[in-house]
Amino acid sequence: MSKLELLEAIEAIKNNALEGNINSLTAYTDLVSIKKSLELCVNQLLTSAIDEVDMYQEKTITHNGFEIRKTQSARYDYKHIDAWKSCKEDLSKIEEIAKLALKTGENIVIEETGEIIKPAIKVPSKISISVTPVKH
Repeated sequence: MSKLELLEAIEAIKNNALEGNINSLTAYTDLVSIKKSLELCVNQLLTSAIDEVDMYQEKTITHNGFEIRKTQSARYDYKHIDAWKSCKEDLSKIEEIAKLALKTGENIVIEETGEIIKPAIKVPSKISISVTPVKH
């Protein structure tokens, strides 16, 4: 099956659901299954693809209609810094108090410091659907 045929098949599943020809949940779960399979395949190929990109001197190469650039990001770890840990713990306490203030509908005063903690503002997130294969 060519890439074009695969994309057309996926598009057909979506269109059939949107047009009411097939059940939307069936189409959705079919596409989720396809997506998970694709992600697994892509992850399995990542190391060899990186090895191939390493053979080029250029920072960016063009291949198969795509610009490909190898990048490496960094993250920072502060867990070994006592001042950071203390501030993080304080922040967590304030967040919990603000959530409690939201539940009670009133500001909460921290007795030791006299600080007034206002209620947190609950921001609804996007509705999602969790899809897990049933084990037989």
